Amino acid sequence: MDNITQWIKAFVADNLSGFSMADLPNYLFLLFLTGLWAWLFHRLYWRGSAKNTEDKQFAKQLILIAISTAVAISIIRFSIPLAIGFAALLTLLRFKIIAGNVRQWVYLFLVLILGLGMGSGFAVVLSIGYVLVTAVLFFLDKKVS
Repeated sequence: MDNITQWIKAFVADNLSGFSMADLPNYLFLLFLTGLWAWLFHRLYWRGSAKNTEDKQFAKQLILIAISTAVAISIIRFSIPLAIGFAALLTLLRFKIIAGNVRQWVYLFLVLILGLGMGSGFAVVLSIGYVLVTAVLFFLDKKVS
């Protein structure tokens, strides 16, 4: 049993690619914080939307886009070849734009920046900025409604 535990620890340590075991709690916290901020944007978007099925699907996708962007950036931030490969992959796939109107573009841009910042480890700076952004969005959506 002890040999299996040692083998698992060695396997995980060898495959962290730029991370250390001490970084894992911080990484999990960043992913949690990304999900929390994305959920808040999901709620803000849904609050000011027309409440149709297209808006509902888009609002759900905001959370997935933010978390998956954070995961992707945390993987490629230590490797220039991986970053180039990631950009080439997106180019080859001809990333289908899911945003239909200006409001959707704004929220899509915000969750992409959220994922990029959190994946790069800028949780404090990003959270401070997003408190202001959330307040502005809350005020603007309230004025429009």
